[in-house]
Amino acid sequence: MHTHNKILGVDGLPIDKSDANVHDSHMPPGVEALIETRLNGAIDRMRDLNHSEMQRYAQNYSKNWKTVALASWFITILFLFITPYQIPAWIKQFVQENMTKPNMEKIADEAIRSKMGAYVDGKLRKVENVVYVATENIASLTNQIVTVSKDITNAKEDLSEINHDMTILQNFFSAKRGDRKGYNELMAASQKTNSFLASTLFTEVVESYRDFKRDMWNRSANAKIRRIMHAQTQQYFLSTAESLYFGISKHPDPNQRQASITDIEERKLLYFVENLKNVATQDDNVYVALCAVISLERMLGKSFGDLPPFQEVIDWWNTEGKTNVVYFSPFADIEKALKMSSQNKIESIKLYESCVSNRTGLSFSLYQLGALYVTIGDRSKAKESLRRATVESQGQTDAIILYALLLIAEGDQKLAIQKLKEAEPYMKNFHDTIRTDSRFASLRTNALFRTLVRLDNQSVK
Repeated sequence: MHTHNKILGVDGLPIDKSDANVHDSHMPPGVEALIETRLNGAIDRMRDLNHSEMQRYAQNYSKNWKTVALASWFITILFLFITPYQIPAWIKQFVQENMTKPNMEKIADEAIRSKMGAYVDGKLRKVENVVYVATENIASLTNQIVTVSKDITNAKEDLSEINHDMTILQNFFSAKRGDRKGYNELMAASQKTNSFLASTLFTEVVESYRDFKRDMWNRSANAKIRRIMHAQTQQYFLSTAESLYFGISKHPDPNQRQASITDIEERKLLYFVENLKNVATQDDNVYVALCAVISLERMLGKSFGDLPPFQEVIDWWNTEGKTNVVYFSPFADIEKALKMSSQNKIESIKLYESCVSNRTGLSFSLYQLGALYVTIGDRSKAKESLRRATVESQGQTDAIILYALLLIAEGDQKLAIQKLKEAEPYMKNFHDTIRTDSRFASLRTNALFRTLVRLDNQSVK
């Protein structure tokens, strides 16, 4: 049965002819019916085609979704078996990649920087303020320190100048007292640049030395001539040359050294020239050295310099003095002879003889020589050595007594008593000592002896 199809509107409802905005076509009714029939047939065919196409499209679309659903179902089943084992591995991998120490430290650092930034900034601002104030204080202190350092440097320079001047003054006073070291240091200071003080003081010292030498040379009223005094008599006496040698070379008192030099000069003991040369060039006291120079000039008829180191004396000795045996010192051989006297008397006697021959004043050596001759039984040579010892020096009590005993043994009591009398001024408790000495018992009946030792009011024993 053929049905009439209705034309549907856009809303899907059939369009009523009365409502359709269709103008009357003015076509014959048959033609119009035919056209309508054709149109409705076309519409039906189009609906059928559209329905089949929609069905095919739906099948294709559902097929795709069925495939997706099947794949999803398969994946779901797969995950049901794999997930329990894979998830821990994924977690481990994630932890390893994201929660290792470097990453954690990085995260912590970022947290610290982000969380503590404000706190640290605040603290840093306070620290910056403190540092700024401290810097200002340090700058101020630095300026003060620089100022103080400059003051200290200036003070050190001033102190150094003061110490330098004090050293110069000390050397000046030492040189004025005759200290050779002080003189040398003052002379060295005077030769430096900007040394007005040292030069002035050195000039004064030089003038004082020259004045001293001039006064001593001329024996003027200003000259202080030193003399050797005997301890018992407190008067000048002719001491032994050996004691003079000790006096100029080893005595600690410079006045005693000067006195010994004066005695050598006045007695013209030329064998002291070598020793005086050593004193002039080596003695620590310039005044003693000047006395030695003066004695050399007066004894030799020479003219040497006024000031240390007395190079003129050294030059003279090296060119002329050491060629003359008269100027040679015998005291080294005397000491050698004294040491060997107890073991080798003959050699000691020979050495003593070589020393005292042609030399006067060696009374100690002459006494030692006389005693050695006594021990070997040579009384004649013993007497001659002892005689010389008592004549060439004074106060030689040991030599006098030994010589007197030899005279008594020969029966010459008168000469023996005369020799004993020479010892009286230089011997402490002379009377009691000689009176009670049994070696002089044979003289007690002699009136001269009794008077000498004050036996007049005593009975003769």
